[in-house]
Amino acid sequence: MRGYNTITAAGHIINPEAKSIETSNGTRQMLSWSMAFNDPLDRDNKDKTSWVRVVAWGKPAEIIEQYCTEVDPTTGNLVAQKGAAIIVTGTLSVQMWIDRQGGKGTTVQITVQQFQLIGSNPENGDNGNARPQVAQARTTRQTQAPANVAAAPIDLDSLQF
Repeated sequence: MRGYNTITAAGHIINPEAKSIETSNGTRQMLSWSMAFNDPLDRDNKDKTSWVRVVAWGKPAEIIEQYCTEVDPTTGNLVAQKGAAIIVTGTLSVQMWIDRQGGKGTTVQITVQQFQLIGSNPENGDNGNARPQVAQARTTRQTQAPANVAAAPIDLDSLQF
């Protein structure tokens, strides 16, 4: 039996980096960023933070870059928009590497398969409405009953679990 490798994480986009990668099938967009997590099980009640690298490819990379990043006018670098938060679901991997000085390092990485934008950026004039409306439309479409079906009350005690 194959093992399952799925992780879902929510956090803010930090230090985004966009690249166009040439492949045998053409050019693919890649967006990577760091995401921080507070450790709720820290026994000393200290603020312990763990970091993970997140990578999105293709259309997800383009969408996340469009709605969650901007170019810093002073440096020309790609930066995350203030409040840019995201939920990602993907596969988890561990990347081992050696730096230029010969030191070994390890990076935990999530490769995005699905995502949901949850942050907002009031400074760009969306007042938090642009991205949540997309999520609202998706939710409404999935939960509306057909017009010819009457909504009957459900007795929760009769349901068997």
